[in-house]
Amino acid sequence: MPFWAPQRKREAECWSLSETYKPPNGRLTKDMLLGEGGTGNVYKGRHHLKGVVAVKIANISRDEESVCREVNFLRKFSGHKNVAAFHGACYSAPLNECSSELLEIVLEYCEGGSLYDLINSTEGQSLRETWIDTQAHMNRAVHRDIKSPNIMLTEKGKVKLIDFGLCWDLDPQNGKCYESEGTAHWMAPEAIRRRGKPVAYDTKCDIWSLGITAIEMAEGETPYANQYPVSDLILNNDAPELQSKTWSQNFVSFLKCCLEKEPSKRWSAEDLLQHQFITELPPKKTIRAELKKHLQVLQNHLTKKAPVPMTAPPGPSPFKPPQLNQSCLEHPLTVSSPSSRAPYLHILFRPPYLHQWYLEILQLHQQSHIEGPRHHQWYLTFHLMVPPPAVSLPSSAPLPPDCLSFHRSTCHTSRFFKNHGSTCDA
Repeated sequence: MPFWAPQRKREAECWSLSETYKPPNGRLTKDMLLGEGGTGNVYKGRHHLKGVVAVKIANISRDEESVCREVNFLRKFSGHKNVAAFHGACYSAPLNECSSELLEIVLEYCEGGSLYDLINSTEGQSLRETWIDTQAHMNRAVHRDIKSPNIMLTEKGKVKLIDFGLCWDLDPQNGKCYESEGTAHWMAPEAIRRRGKPVAYDTKCDIWSLGITAIEMAEGETPYANQYPVSDLILNNDAPELQSKTWSQNFVSFLKCCLEKEPSKRWSAEDLLQHQFITELPPKKTIRAELKKHLQVLQNHLTKKAPVPMTAPPGPSPFKPPQLNQSCLEHPLTVSSPSSRAPYLHILFRPPYLHQWYLEILQLHQQSHIEGPRHHQWYLTFHLMVPPPAVSLPSSAPLPPDCLSFHRSTCHTSRFFKNHGSTCDA
């Protein structure tokens, strides 16, 4: 057995890549490091056809199933206007016994950076209420890791969700999830594992994360930002509230609906879309124009100053992957749709407006809930937006008959893929 062959038990005879993903044809180069996270690093890259792209280099030697699951969800949701476009991915075999297996995931590059960076780069670290509302529209699917580092902004102020490593299918019998996953400061109380009590929760855990992100946008940091253990504070204290009394009653009411500790009392994405905080939103074009102007001011300010090291949000320590294997980009990638836990990735940028953001996230979350069968809805925080038709397809859908089964124990760097004409090559 080759040294890179997996050693742990598997249900199948050998781990196979069951769905084909074709990365962009041609030369891909890696440039500056954009961010570091628990499963990989993200680089700014350039492709001679796609232009500027983001390249996530994931270490599948550490957690291959979660990485492959993320690629599956990216492919299914890539057609949605509020999901970063997925251009392709390819497997890179280890070069020696000391190196790791990598998966190079090529995504749309969001020039505006992340919401996390926007918050930290805005004077006073408090964003306009109309900006907050806009972002809420994007929380329309159950993502399990909704937080400011995973919400990106384009140069024009459009909202894009990234990092689908924690996406999960709900139990077909009762619509619940039983895996305690997420980032501590944004996790809902019911998703936190308690001693002697099983975890069971549904899509409303993302609504809680949305509310925490809203407080972060308003006040510059999450509740309990510098206090530990966070899980005990979330479980034992009342729901977080805004410290300042200057915010509108609509915003305060919206947060209260998001941050009900009892899931049955917490509003759904559909209900939140009818809240006055959302319905009284100014035109999107107006808000995006303001946001675009703000991003340009920040960018001009940053270009006049020397680069300053960015501080990552709470999370695991990053790892340093080997260099990109550029030759692999000429081949398509097939990946399975396994079901296992997945760590999250922090992406560091610096982008600003709560109102519009809420609206887009909520719509995405709502549509993924409506389009697919309730027993098989995607566990993503996009529960409120209209997802592409592919969202309603179960992960167990039959595969194309010509799909290539890839056995890692018998493959070499340049011979494992077969071209199936994937739509990702558009």
